[in-house]
Amino acid sequence: RFLEDRTVDTARLELRGDWERVRALASAQYRVQEGTRLAFTSWEFGQLLFVRPLHDLTLSLTAQETFTDYTLPERRSRRLSTRGDLTWSPLAGLFINGFAGLQTFEESELPSETVREAGVRVRWTYGKLDVTPNFTWRTRERGSTETDDLRIDLRVIRRF
Repeated sequence: RFLEDRTVDTARLELRGDWERVRALASAQYRVQEGTRLAFTSWEFGQLLFVRPLHDLTLSLTAQETFTDYTLPERRSRRLSTRGDLTWSPLAGLFINGFAGLQTFEESELPSETVREAGVRVRWTYGKLDVTPNFTWRTRERGSTETDDLRIDLRVIRRF
């Protein structure tokens, strides 16, 4: 009653490139799981692009997609996730990061869900003092329900 018979087969391929100011990664994975309580086949794709156009400026873009067909219990799902980050360090000890992202989740048995997020994070270190103001806006839609979240944080830390 408590035992489960499970078999998982996975195949993965990654391509990587690393040049002076650019790094890139692309991956693909195929997975088949057969089990007593859960069985599915999935495809997962991932992408990463990292660019440093200037010594104090970096840009990164990431994306991930997962497509799953469940046979036990029977259903389908799709997840998509993207994010972009821009980080600037104009002075020693000062980092400013702006970001934006989008996530979607669709499943045949549940309402679709979409999450959008954007914000700015700052970290300033001056001597033994760390100041980190953060601003994040997030909106979530699930079925006919939509929520908005605005968050502003300020942390000041004195190291001893």
